[in-house]
Amino acid sequence: MSILSTDFKTGIARIFVGDDSLPALAALACVILIAAGLHGAGTLSGAGLVVGLLGLLATSQRSWRTKFSARLALAILLLVAAGTALGDARLDWVQGFQRYRIVIELLIGITLLQRVVSRLGLHGLIRKSIADIGPRWRSGAVGLLSMILAFPLSLATVPLVTTVMASAVVPPIAAARISMRAVTLTMLLVPTTLASAAVSASLPGLNEAMVALAGLPLFVVGFGTICLQRIGISGAPAEQPKPRRLWIFSAAFWLLFGAAAALGCPIPEAVAVAGACLYVGEALFTSRPARASLAEFREAVSGGSAEVLLLLACGVLATYVASAGEYPPLNRTIAALWGGPFAAAAWVTIVLPAICALGIHPVILFSLVFPLVDNSVLGDPPLQYLAWVTMFIGGQLVSPASISAILAASSLQTTPSNTSYRLHGYYVLVMCSITYFYLVGIRYLF
Repeated sequence: MSILSTDFKTGIARIFVGDDSLPALAALACVILIAAGLHGAGTLSGAGLVVGLLGLLATSQRSWRTKFSARLALAILLLVAAGTALGDARLDWVQGFQRYRIVIELLIGITLLQRVVSRLGLHGLIRKSIADIGPRWRSGAVGLLSMILAFPLSLATVPLVTTVMASAVVPPIAAARISMRAVTLTMLLVPTTLASAAVSASLPGLNEAMVALAGLPLFVVGFGTICLQRIGISGAPAEQPKPRRLWIFSAAFWLLFGAAAALGCPIPEAVAVAGACLYVGEALFTSRPARASLAEFREAVSGGSAEVLLLLACGVLATYVASAGEYPPLNRTIAALWGGPFAAAAWVTIVLPAICALGIHPVILFSLVFPLVDNSVLGDPPLQYLAWVTMFIGGQLVSPASISAILAASSLQTTPSNTSYRLHGYYVLVMCSITYFYLVGIRYLF
């Protein structure tokens, strides 16, 4: 590989030629403004963020205007604007936009990384590896791989596994179904995601060994449901990986990931940095034309614009709820509904996940309900952890606004509704019901 290819040098000279380059450059400028606004503070950063967001929406309106997630985001923003105008609460819109900054960065970084992975032929290697495994064990092998990756990569495992597996298995949606469920199951043993970490941090003195022991039976049941699934191998010919190129890009990814993590970046942000840098590196140091990379960048960013808008809207909504403070009539109503341990467990493990299916992010529900209730009625801290983590597991799987649903949808180029309640609704109902009776049984026996 040459340091700077001839195609890249000539591409730079021609990058402004042709109408197709202008929208791509506009999208690039908007992403730069949004990135600066998400990391900055003050009026100037806020203005840059708003201008970049409006520019991105304008340049990608053909992509997002027909998606459910975009309509949901616009409805949330209108409701918050109306509530702010009619109420006494003061809302910091920039702070709201920045609330899920890391997730937005992860979405964009993973979207770019997917383009690089698709050209490495990695799916061919995965396809061959799966073909060598008996049909009975294929789903379990994919689930086990997802669980192992969840410990260092958290929810970033979902788009990575889905991207690589989608072209290798039949049906492609099985890649999302297995990876999403496998990653959430690890939360029953240890806090592998930001959501489960939030629950753990909210329960001081939590014994992690007792959490793993209490959650192990539920984990085994969930993993058993994964192993019972059947997936086939795609009959389409797969590009064979180029060993040297695959090794170089794999080493570069982990080197960039480790460097970003060492500099203090959270794991999702480190994955985003590595993905974006690899995409830029591919454009600079390979023979791929620069104009093609730029056009693909615009396509990738436009394809995820609806999900970016939804994450921004959810951040604004969460900030609005936090700024509004406690509402005494709501507190009294929740206290009356909470009741004893059986009613409380039903609310957390069944009712709240069902509410998430309406498009509510589980983090918002947790932030609103957890401080308002007496969690001691759920039992000892390990049981409290299992109850609230079950809410997050169900919410992550059925909410079209959840991080994993959005990332999986982006990987499969479909809508979040197809990777949320439509894909996991029955599974979540069964698992949440099993968890409820498990928690009730423990309280009754012990």
